[in-house]
Formats: sequence, C-alpha cells, structure tokens
Amino acid sequence: MIDILAKIHDKFSIEFKVGFRARRKVKINNFVMNTWIFVPDSLDINSQTYSRENFYRDIRDNIRLITPIFLLRDICRGDTQPLQHLGNSLNNLASFPSRSSLSEYEYQIKMFSAIFKSALRDQVKYIFTTAQADDRDFLFDTLLEEVKETLSKYRGLSKIIKTPTVSKEHYLYFEFGDEFMSNIVEQQFYTLLASLNVHNKEFADKSSEKILKIIQSEINHKVEHGYPVVSLDSPDRNRDLVFRRGVLKKFIESDLFLTAKKKKDGVLIEQIYFSLAAGVSMIFATAIAFSFQMKFGNFTMPFFVALVVSYMLKDRIKDLMRYYFAHKR
Repeated sequence: MIDILAKIHDKFSIEFKVGFRARRKVKINNFVMNTWIFVPDSLDINSQTYSRENFYRDIRDNIRLITPIFLLRDICRGDTQPLQHLGNSLNNLASFPSRSSLSEYEYQIKMFSAIFKSALRDQVKYIFTTAQADDRDFLFDTLLEEVKETLSKYRGLSKIIKTPTVSKEHYLYFEFGDEFMSNIVEQQFYTLLASLNVHNKEFADKSSEKILKIIQSEINHKVEHGYPVVSLDSPDRNRDLVFRRGVLKKFIESDLFLTAKKKKDGVLIEQIYFSLAAGVSMIFATAIAFSFQMKFGNFTMPFFVALVVSYMLKDRIKDLMRYYFAHKR
C-alpha cells in the first residue's frame, strides 16, 4: 500500500511524501510508481519556460525509514527499549571506548531523539483532534508529566559518560540530542498554544500557564547549558539559531535516511532507437548519393552538391528521429 501526502515545503518548492507499507512476511517487496503532476496553464509553466532538464535537475528525492513508533508513556519508563538501548550504548562507550561503541552511541542518541519527536507530535495531535473532550484535561496533564520524565531520564544518563574515557567532542553528541529535544518541546508547545488560542480558547485559558511553564523551563535549561535561544536583540534576527536548528534536525534524522543507487531507465531501448534514427538517415543520404552518382557520374559538380545537401538533410533527419524517440516514445 502506498500513502502520498502533498504539502508546501517553502516559497520555492512543494513536497510529496510517499510511504510504502512493506509486507513483513515477504522477503522482497517490489513496487513501481508512476507520477503525473498536472500544472494549470494559467501558471505559464510549460516546456518552453521550464525545460525537462531543469525539472529533473531541481527535483530531489530522499528515501528514509519510518521512525519507530512508541508512546511517550513507554519511552519514559526505564525498562523500555529506547531508553535501555541508549543506556547500554553509553555504558559501552564509557567502559570500552572504540570506533564501534562510538558509532552505536551516536546512533542510539539520534534514534532516541527522533522517537521522542514523533511520539510527542502524535500524542499532542491525538489529544486535540481525536480524544474525547472530557478526557483532554487528564490526557494533557499526563502528557506534561511524561515529557518532563522523559527529558529528566535522558539528562540523567549524562553521568554515565562523564568519564576520562569519553572526550569532550564525543560528549557533544549527547548535548546535541538534549538540545534537539528541548527545541522540539518548545516548538510543539508554542504551536499548540497558538492553535488553542484560535480553535479552543476555553482550553487555552485553562492550560496556557502550564504550557508557558514548561516552555520557560526548557528555555532556562538551554541558557544554563549554553545552548542558543531566541533573542529579541539578535542583530541577525536569530538567523544563526534557525540555521542551527535545521542542522540539528538533519543530524538527528540522518540515520533514518537510506542511500539509493540510481540508474537511468530504458538505456538499451534508447540506444536501439537512436541506432534506428542513424540508420534511416544514412539510408536517405546513401540513396541520394547513389542516384546522383548514377546520373551525373563520380567527379561532377551536381554530385558534389547532392552529397552536401544529403549530408545536411541526413543530420536533420537523425536529430528529428532522436527527438521523436526520446520525447514521444
């Protein structure tokens, strides 16, 4: 089953998220997807204003794994897989520092942070779009406690790698995860507060103090640990902060992306078509040359002119046929 989600990414691009649900009982899942994008004529986007070459130059495709699905209440428990795997990787790095343990440590930090981001987003969405209105107060209070507990347990693991065997550079990976999750909490709750003020003013009035409290707590945490925060007096209007957050997001989610080998489709048939085009044009040129040679002889001016003209026409015939086969067939 293929799921497609289209959205505006920014002022200059649109994004199509295509998800393929693989069947677990099958060793190899094969699928083919053809895509048609229809653009209204009124936008004046056509082959003359936006060539095929420019389109394929501008298009970007990324293949990534879906983030493992966990509930926040499961993440904040010490016996769940994400927290357990993270703790084990930190212990291995501190006790047996090596390239493999460092790689596993970095991977687990990225994975835990990505899981937390997805779990928080899904839980917030569920509470305010799907859950019954009578349950929202309880679910929201539970959400706040689970967020605090998850962050507390993650930050508590830092003591494991505060050892001489872990360099400052490698410890920064842990801080990157901490900063990323703090940014996510701040972003999610600011967005939630803005949405509630528009769509659910009554709940916003009741919960705004709790929301602002957890946001302020994360801002204080970032200031205390030297992480950059939004400043009203920023000379660059916080552009560096926005850039840093974008880089952190790419760093955390990098292990979910897959490297795909690309190859052009239909290379063999394309070469066969091009060979046919060259053959047809050669037949035309040879036929002209033979007919003029038989009528006017070998070394005559008409024969010379016929060779030049036939060569010119042969070139055009070949290019026209190449265009036909490449763009129409």
